[in-house]
Amino acid sequence: MSGGRWIITCVLLSMPLSGSAQTLGGPGPVPTAPRSHGFLTAFRTNVDVTHLGGADADERFNWDADLSVDIDVVDAGFFRGSLFVDIETIVGSQIRNVDPNQNNYTADMSAFLRLPHGELMTTFHHVSRHLSDRATETSISWNMVGVGYGHRFSLGRVDLDANGRALWTIERAGVDYDAQFDGQVRLTLPLKERYALTTSAGAVAVQIDPLESGRDSRTGGHVEGGLRISTGVTTVDLFVALEQRIDAIPGSEDLARWTKLGIRLTAPISRRP
Repeated sequence: MSGGRWIITCVLLSMPLSGSAQTLGGPGPVPTAPRSHGFLTAFRTNVDVTHLGGADADERFNWDADLSVDIDVVDAGFFRGSLFVDIETIVGSQIRNVDPNQNNYTADMSAFLRLPHGELMTTFHHVSRHLSDRATETSISWNMVGVGYGHRFSLGRVDLDANGRALWTIERAGVDYDAQFDGQVRLTLPLKERYALTTSAGAVAVQIDPLESGRDSRTGGHVEGGLRISTGVTTVDLFVALEQRIDAIPGSEDLARWTKLGIRLTAPISRRP
């Protein structure tokens, strides 16, 4: 493995793995994709449902569900442009047995430049957060711009995906975030036929505006392991994870830690060049 690959791997693995925030350091567009040519060359969907456990998984936090769509709008071989949208719903039991109490929306418009090794990204990143069935007059959202890098390679039989981003806030409402730095690494070990073992780790650091609030910068992250099953139409991940989430409730300064037991369905649909 080249020296550059060692640097990327070591930097990401040395980041504080204190647990993956969704709205901060959460889902995003795939950092690398097969080379193609044309319009609407790839359409990827992801459904992720997890049960939350642990001391911080109280009646506000029972389930976490994500639905995301990642589209390669244009691909010119050396360049591609993508649109990514994610909708997250937090379900608790505070008011009723099944109580969807929070919705978070993420949208990324990104451009990728394919390098001899990996892809360089520039992106516009938007997040808005909303409480459900609760009275509120506060608007919570923020826009960021930034850059990132992703690379995929193999170490023997193990496939490794690594990526990182640096984002800076250009507009915000109801939050004190100045910047966000996140990265993650995922290892996949193929087993017989359609099965594989997966493990991933990620971290996020959020820089806080000192003039907006008196609190310090925040860190979060996750570690995850599971079994991947390929059906031919989709991949199914059965996984367990530990997570530390920054500002778990909109408008609060909660730092929640919980365990996760979940299932993830991923369906990539790509058009060959």
